[in-house]
Amino acid sequence: MSCPTIVTATHVTNGVTSVECHKQVRSWRILRSLMELLIPTCNRTFNHGQEIKHECYFQTYYLKPVYTTFPSVITGTIFGYRRGKLSFCIQANSKSTNPFLLLEFAVPIAVLAREMQGGILRIALDCTVSGNFSSSDSVLSMPLWTMYCNGRKVGYAVKRRPSKSDIDAFRLMSSVVVGAGMIRGKELDNDDELMYLRANFERARGSSHTESFRLIDPDGNIGQELSISFYRSSYGECDQLPQLTKVNYENWSIQMKALLGSQDGWEVVQEGFIEPTTTTGYTTAQNKALKEMRSKDKAALYMLF
Repeated sequence: MSCPTIVTATHVTNGVTSVECHKQVRSWRILRSLMELLIPTCNRTFNHGQEIKHECYFQTYYLKPVYTTFPSVITGTIFGYRRGKLSFCIQANSKSTNPFLLLEFAVPIAVLAREMQGGILRIALDCTVSGNFSSSDSVLSMPLWTMYCNGRKVGYAVKRRPSKSDIDAFRLMSSVVVGAGMIRGKELDNDDELMYLRANFERARGSSHTESFRLIDPDGNIGQELSISFYRSSYGECDQLPQLTKVNYENWSIQMKALLGSQDGWEVVQEGFIEPTTTTGYTTAQNKALKEMRSKDKAALYMLF
């Protein structure tokens, strides 16, 4: 059965234009088509030389998590003004105006639009610290991240506090559970339109240093097309790749090949791996595959967790 590429029902309430995702839609394809609305093709320029210093943010902007409990299913919203930057917000539900996490993506909108053209958007956020943090600190408490899209480094993501404009936007979007649309600028005292995409995400926590969120489609299925993963490492560990034992090698290998070579069969691995002391027992083909996979972009490996 073919899936529609556009949504048929549009509602305007309190200045908010929203598009409903019908239950018969069984894949992320409809949300992917809506992402084209959220991330339009643009000609904005971006100075890649404007990099942010890690040390500055760790000294001035280290925020502890606000919540002690975290639901397994959350509301995730990607939003931003047409002429501005995109942000990603994690909330307990669509009516909440006090988010668990609010990140600003310091990357060109055109970059995300380009990455979406293949129907897959896997964002990996990597934070490397000096090692003076507690394992009890949530990985989401880190203030600054190196951002990868589909395995390619594209820029940075910065944790920030919600502004008055953000809170006003959350209130206006409170009736939207799943969908995409825009808020007219005059509703937010702005001369630009705010575009948004909202969906439910499943939270998968691998350890105190790894966490990921995967989109749940309107039918309640866990999708592979949009995921956001967080990984934290300390200096001296940042060049280490996920490790494995002989016992779980085969399963890991299958998942790695699926992640790096196709769009099907990808799963989040929620367990750690131990480095084998010897490769004895592996076939020549397995050793070759292991070597090749370890040479892949580290960010792609992080997305397993």
